[in-house]
Amino acid sequence: MGDCIKCVGHELIVSGRAAELLKDANVPEGTTFVPVDVLASDGTHLQTAVAVIFAERKRFVNLEASEYEEITEGIPWYFTRPPVVEAGVVHDLDLLYGFYVFWLCSNRLKTQIEENQLSNFVFEPVDLKWT
Repeated sequence: MGDCIKCVGHELIVSGRAAELLKDANVPEGTTFVPVDVLASDGTHLQTAVAVIFAERKRFVNLEASEYEEITEGIPWYFTRPPVVEAGVVHDLDLLYGFYVFWLCSNRLKTQIEENQLSNFVFEPVDLKWT
């Protein structure tokens, strides 16, 4: 099983190895790390993983400056160019949970994930701008 077990939608579930790296990262105050059991469909215990729970979602995507296709008026379905992220909201945080783009990772944390050869992490570019 990989190090990033689930990051679709609102859940972030990672291996213990990945959780240790994230605990050392600059994450928002109130972020908690909760052990969870990963079970097979027959109930067999596969591994213990860690759910990363954020105290709040941040609004860091500037929709007015971003290009996207809409699911309904004003709500992005997918971005046609890298989304524009408000640098002032990000500050010096390494990992954020947000709206429209659920997970935002700093280059610093991305480099650490790659150097530690953690698996199943995928990164997409964003445009970081002061707006």
